[in-house]
Amino acid sequence: MQLTFGRAGQRVGSASFRLEIDGVLLRQALRTMPTRGFSVIELCLAFLILGLSFLPVIGLFSSSGRQSRQTADYGLAVTLEEKVAEDIRLANWENTHLPEQLLSDPSFTATLPIVDGQSPFFASIEDARPPFGQIQSGVDPGIEGSFRSLFHEVSTFRLGLSQKSESLATGSVTDLTLNMDWVDYRRQTQSLPLLVRLARYGSWIASPEQVHDREQANESVRQLLYPTRAGQTLAAVAASTGADLGVVQTLGDTAVLAKAVSDSKSRFAAATATLRSAVFASVLPEDSVRKQLTLAREYERQCSTCLVIVTYLASPIKTLARSFDPAKLGTPRPAKSTYASVLQNLDDVLGLFHSTLSEALRWYVRAYNASFVKGMAPRPRIRAFMKILELTKLRTLATNAQDTAYLQKILTDFERHQDGRNSNFASFARHELSVGRDVATLRQNYPLTRLQAINDFQDNIVSAVNKVLSAP
Repeated sequence: MQLTFGRAGQRVGSASFRLEIDGVLLRQALRTMPTRGFSVIELCLAFLILGLSFLPVIGLFSSSGRQSRQTADYGLAVTLEEKVAEDIRLANWENTHLPEQLLSDPSFTATLPIVDGQSPFFASIEDARPPFGQIQSGVDPGIEGSFRSLFHEVSTFRLGLSQKSESLATGSVTDLTLNMDWVDYRRQTQSLPLLVRLARYGSWIASPEQVHDREQANESVRQLLYPTRAGQTLAAVAASTGADLGVVQTLGDTAVLAKAVSDSKSRFAAATATLRSAVFASVLPEDSVRKQLTLAREYERQCSTCLVIVTYLASPIKTLARSFDPAKLGTPRPAKSTYASVLQNLDDVLGLFHSTLSEALRWYVRAYNASFVKGMAPRPRIRAFMKILELTKLRTLATNAQDTAYLQKILTDFERHQDGRNSNFASFARHELSVGRDVATLRQNYPLTRLQAINDFQDNIVSAVNKVLSAP
């Protein structure tokens, strides 16, 4: 059916009318369709299924939270122990007395909280109080209540250590066991041990180069005492002449080493003269300091060589002085001309030792004092001080000084300068002050092999040389 509106001859609205009729019919059709909703039981079942599906997810989040808290505490314990371990390793390098100090101070071995400055390893961590620029134990704070988050996080952590000494093929070590314990989120105590191995630095005197290899040393003795027996070993020569090989070696080692020192004196004198000229020709302070250190090391090297030889010769010299028997040199005996001149100059070894010791100390002190103005970085300056300290101790004991005043002075100045700046060096200086408070205490704490060797050499050198050279 079509309807026409408007002027005659114009047809409009037919399509709109049909759409409207269709829309009315569509709405009527929808009203007549049957409708149905969800029941309460169906909704409950749907929510139950949805809730059950979320349970594993909730459990996963809960488990992750517990593991995160546990891992955080464990990681914090590892970090704190590693911090202490690195501090101890550095301290052992900078303070060679650390193992003894750890053993003698009960605060290091006791298990103490790391907060409120109770543990010596966490006594002062912040430069918060004057004098600023220095961290001083007992003045600057540890982990205290003002560090709210950090204090709360580590308030249950406690640290203790135990130690034992071990002997290895390469030397002795001290094994420390750090033990950190804390209370976790479940209120259960957890513990984490950590092993730290510290090297022990001791005194060691090597054999002189000339006698380090016994076969090579025997050949040197054979060349000196029996120059006409080329191609034969010293043992074969001793057997053919009826000599006691041990007596021949004792006399030969003494003569060979005395000759080595005598032969090196001209080279050493030329080297030091050249270095001294270079020092006085220097214009820049830093260049002068470097050359002074080089000169000091040259004197120290020669002093060390003499000390090694004196240490090695102490026993042979004592044997020659007490029980030398020329008859044990066999027949024919070595010509006296092969060893007489070098033995007469054997006293030069001790004289050269004392003179080079004094010169090495003098030039190290000069370079160290010059560095206050300009010329030496902190690390080389510390090394120079350690050289000064060791040479001062050696000179004090080797010359039988009556007091340790100079030693006390340099250690006091060093301790005052390092306090608050480097606790390891300051602790080292305090320990050295205690063991060097007088000559008797210093001698008691010094390596006995060196002192005994110097004393034996001094006491027996004249008697030994006279006894050998006066033999018919």
